[in-house]
Amino acid sequence: MLPKDDALAVLRHNLSQLEQQKQLWELGKRIKGEHGLSSFVEASFDNAIELMEADIRYITRLIALLQL
Repeated sequence: MLPKDDALAVLRHNLSQLEQQKQLWELGKRIKGEHGLSSFVEASFDNAIELMEADIRYITRLIALLQL
């Protein structure tokens, strides 16, 4: 098991990476949307973004729990 400070550092790093990745996906969706997205492609973008949002909430919760 990782020491608490190390675990927090890893989680914060992962959180930062997820937030950046989510922003890139949102940007990609907007750019591709300017050229027309099929409903299936839009659904795929939305699903990927929602999964990243769930991961962000989960990691944020873990960070909060470790800070208690």
